[in-house]
Order: sequence, then C-alpha cells, then structure tokens
Amino acid sequence: MTTPTPAPRVPLFRRIRRAWAEAPALLQVLAVSALYLGFLTALDLGSQTEGASAPALRIVIAMAFGVIAIGSRVLRARRRPAEPRWVDLSEAVEDGELPSGADAPTWIAALERRRAEIRQEAWVVPVGLVLIVGLVLLDGGRRDPALAALVLLAVFVTWGTSLLVSRRRRRDGVDALLIPLQERSRRDEASRAAWPPPATSPGGGIPPTAV
Repeated sequence: MTTPTPAPRVPLFRRIRRAWAEAPALLQVLAVSALYLGFLTALDLGSQTEGASAPALRIVIAMAFGVIAIGSRVLRARRRPAEPRWVDLSEAVEDGELPSGADAPTWIAALERRRAEIRQEAWVVPVGLVLIVGLVLLDGGRRDPALAALVLLAVFVTWGTSLLVSRRRRRDGVDALLIPLQERSRRDEASRAAWPPPATSPGGGIPPTAV
C-alpha cells in the first residue's frame, strides 16, 4: 500500500498574502489606516508645538487614506466580478500556470492590466520615494527627526527598492502567461474568421437539402 503524497507546503508569505486578500474590507481599512497613522505620528514625535487637535486630525487623515486605498480596490473588483482577484493573479504568475478552468479572455484582460501596472511602477515608485524622503527631510530640517520616522523611512525605501529591482522579473512572469494566451486567442479568431458563412436560401431561410 502506497502512502499518499503530502500536499506541497505553502510558503508563509503566500499564506499571509491570501489571508490579507480574504480579510473583510473593514479590517483592511483599519490596518492601512493604522499604518499610515503610525507614519504621521512618527513624523510629529519630535514636535514641541503640537496642538491638542493634532492627534484627532491625524486620525481623520489616516482613516480617509485607508478608505480611499482599500475602497478603490473593492470598487474595481466589483466592476469586474468575473475577473480573477489580484491574489489569484499573483499566485498564477508565481506558479507559471493558470488555475484549472480559467477563462482565457478574462485572464488576458487581467494580465494586461497587471503588466501595465508593473510598467507604471518605473515612475510611480521613484516619485513616491522622493516625496516620502523629501517629507521626512523637510520635517527633519526644523528639528531632529525621530528614530521612528527614520525606521519607517528605511522600511519605505527598502520596499520601494525591492519593487524596482523585481520589476523585470515580475513583468517576465506576467508575459510568460500572457503571450501564449494572446497567441492562442489570435489563432482562434483567425480560425473562426476562416469558417465559411452558413448558406441561406434566397428567402433568408435554410436552403432545402439537395437531392
């Protein structure tokens, strides 16, 4: 009797990513808002002139940021309910194959959008890093920057740099799935275009069978 083959172990990062993707939208908004609130608070740790309303203002700004960041993704997903989720798309690119039963047209559209997003990172990420570094340095010019702000700055710079370094690899992974799907779609369209149109009788109906 042969023992069943154990299922492959899912990497921790993929388990965390899928748990985040499947978490309720409200929880995601709270998590993103908390992270952004921490960044805003770290920038103001060294301030000696902070008013009593500053913490409340930071909370409002952080909540608005979380709602916009997560809400935009939720709205995009609801406008395209048939398309794969971003987490399914990422896992398919990493695995180098589509899940069973995948609908080719919807995956082509999703992969094309993912490729466009990766191309935009070439200028979006550097601009974002410049803005964040400039904000911290500008704030540090008025006073000594807090250690927490420097730590968060290092995290953001590391994350942005990793996106830029892995951009070509991620784009090639998308192309490895997208290009065969596009070629297959073009072959199918050419094959359908080569089919002769159905014959019809002069009256518009199906012609009688020849004897």
